[in-house]
Amino acid sequence: MKKYLKSHPLLISTLVIIVVSSTAGFAKSIFAAAPATIIGTDISTTGNLTVSSLATSTGAFLAVNGNGQVIATTTPFLAANGNFGIGTTSPYSLLSVQATAGGIAPLFTIASSTAGAATSTALTVLGNGNVGIGTTNPLSLLSVNGTASSTALYISSLGTLAGSFLAVNPTGQVIATTTPSTSTSLSLTQISQTSYTLSSTDNGKVLLFSAGTAVTLIVPSGLGAGFNCQIVQMGAGKVTPTASGTTIFQADSYTQTRTLYSRASLIAVAADEFVLDGDLK
Repeated sequence: MKKYLKSHPLLISTLVIIVVSSTAGFAKSIFAAAPATIIGTDISTTGNLTVSSLATSTGAFLAVNGNGQVIATTTPFLAANGNFGIGTTSPYSLLSVQATAGGIAPLFTIASSTAGAATSTALTVLGNGNVGIGTTNPLSLLSVNGTASSTALYISSLGTLAGSFLAVNPTGQVIATTTPSTSTSLSLTQISQTSYTLSSTDNGKVLLFSAGTAVTLIVPSGLGAGFNCQIVQMGAGKVTPTASGTTIFQADSYTQTRTLYSRASLIAVAADEFVLDGDLK
């Protein structure tokens, strides 16, 4: 006993009882009457080390708090079946990560650094379930910032449209169409009214105005950047594009088609901002 304490100096700040093995001559058990502070080199054991205050913390991990105390933490957590949980004490798979449901804080990130805006982010999973590849801000269930390749692509919403063709609408969505464009032919729309409001269905079309009197072509908001159409005056009525919640730019401040068979183009260069060009006056 004396030899053991000499080779392993300890300073104990409260009353302890040391039970010494009669055969080995070393301390077998240490009982502290109150929380004790032990200052020394090492505490070693060939058996189990039991901390009674942690007896109900099965699956928890040991950590050191700001006061230097050893405490139990359930983040992370190891379940009895071997499942590992981060943010949960009920992991349902080998690795379960849990955060506030519906949140947009990252649950899991693979990147070239630990910063929120990493130099190169390969994969991000948000709390709302959105997965981003090459982006830290996935806006849908799967967002890919870059080029994706696949040997097959299945879109369940198009499963009943056998024989259709895929197309991209003005908002960038892939849709099915039964009238694919297989040539450079333009889609023509005959319009006889003296007042006509553009809609998203007019995108990419040639609008033929045949009225005999002046025509007001209303250009509303919400058509989206990239919208474009061509305007042709096929009657005596001159066509005047008129902004409605939008802005129309024209290099020469012209406002209407010049004469019969005049053609003009209208292009949305940004959301609700259009450029008008052509045979105008």
